[in-house]
Amino acid sequence: MKPSASNTGPTGQLKDSSTTVLNNGQKLENVRVKGLEIRGKNVTVRNVEVAEDIFITGNNAMLDHVSATGIAVSSATGATVQYSNIAKSPEDGIHITSDRGSMVKNVVLSHNFIHSPKVPESAHYDGTQVRGVRGLVISCSTYDPGRYRNPYNAAIYLEDANGGDTNVSIENNWLYGFGFSVMIDAPETEIIGNRLGGDIHWGTCYLADSVKFSSLKVRDNINDETREPEPMCSKASKR
Repeated sequence: MKPSASNTGPTGQLKDSSTTVLNNGQKLENVRVKGLEIRGKNVTVRNVEVAEDIFITGNNAMLDHVSATGIAVSSATGATVQYSNIAKSPEDGIHITSDRGSMVKNVVLSHNFIHSPKVPESAHYDGTQVRGVRGLVISCSTYDPGRYRNPYNAAIYLEDANGGDTNVSIENNWLYGFGFSVMIDAPETEIIGNRLGGDIHWGTCYLADSVKFSSLKVRDNINDETREPEPMCSKASKR
């Protein structure tokens, strides 16, 4: 299933809620809120429309069929974001960072639709930017910012910051547009079974000088229009 506006985000009738913070074990379902901060552990947010951002600092958060302008995971373990619609962001679509003294671990981003950012020309926009993680799966998601603009950096950017990124898998996604489909500054990353297309400005992959192609697992990526194999992150892939 290719994620789109028709199969991600909340559905049905939603009630207005004044909730802005969720603590240990709380659930929030079938409502619309302005913004949301998840501070507690074992929190579930399902079928919820968030007008602004979601900020996750608590462990084992589950976001299922939500909409928001952006999602940030900060020094939290076990976050899952699935079947969610993330659009009109003035910053990154999803931002993962180990910036509060502990490492982000075991994050799953699956079946999400990240699209249509609303960023100023001076901004730097990534569909998902990662700054320190131990264990991350990005799968079966659509990244589509639309026609290329200068602020659009990468669909997925693994940055060597806050301890670096390890055990990362980017698999079976639709990666459209951006300056680069992926920017990789993390060894041993898996990039498997993705479809590349749209208005790609520079190339399908930017590989940092410090990362050897031989350390990556790259296979079965294809051009979504021609259905031909799309080499990524090797010398042959550079445009």
